[in-house]
Order: sequence, then C-alpha cells, then structure tokens
Amino acid sequence: KELADARRTTEISNALSSLKGGLSSSTKVDMDFGPGGGGPTYANFNAALKSIYERAWNAPDGATDKDISVTVTVTIARDGTVISARITRSSGNQIIDRSVQEMLDRVKTAVPLPEGTSENQRTVSFKLNALAKLVG
Repeated sequence: KELADARRTTEISNALSSLKGGLSSSTKVDMDFGPGGGGPTYANFNAALKSIYERAWNAPDGATDKDISVTVTVTIARDGTVISARITRSSGNQIIDRSVQEMLDRVKTAVPLPEGTSENQRTVSFKLNALAKLVG
C-alpha cells in the first residue's frame, strides 16, 4: 500500500509539473467598452450610486399610485462629491416628485469614481421606483 501511495504521489507531482510547464504565467483580460469605459467596475459603481440614492429617499406615505417611477440624472466628481442631481423624467405625481427632489437636494456626497479612471466626473441616470421603495 505504501508503494502504491508513493507511486500515486509521484504521478500526481509529474502531472502537475507538466501542466505548469504548458501554461502561461498569467492572463490579462482587457475590457474596452468604448468611450468612458464601463464593464464590471462601472457596473459596481452605478449599482453603489443608485443604492445610496434609494436608501436616502423617503418615499411618501400619501402616494396613492405606488407603481410609478422617477428617472434622475446625477453627476459625480472623482472624489464622490455630487456636482449635480436632477429629475430628468417626472413620475407625473407631484408628491413623489417632490420627495425625490428633496432627497436629491440632501445627498451631497456619493461614491468616488472607480480607481484608475481617467475621468474627472461621471454622469449616470437611473430610475427610482416608489413600489420597490415601499415594499423593500
């Protein structure tokens, strides 16, 4: 049994050495998503940014039509400072729109741009949904 174990260990070691010799030391994957970059880094940034605004928004109790959304556009500086934030598509409900505008006026700092970006600012648009906020 010891001889079989030693032989198996040697075979595994030899197989691993062969694999190492046939593989490159590293692989680099460049993801070019056109002007302004993108990909997973910006996807994470966008999700984090939206999450900050969703948490800061106090959806009003008096809103009767809860399945409505507001589209907002925010511009964030490299360090995470909010340069501008505005409603770009109204919900059609003044109570909802007013609550979103109040939240936009309150949020002064978000998340910094992803490390390694060459941009000094980034503009992102996203929807805030009243039903999702009230249910979540």
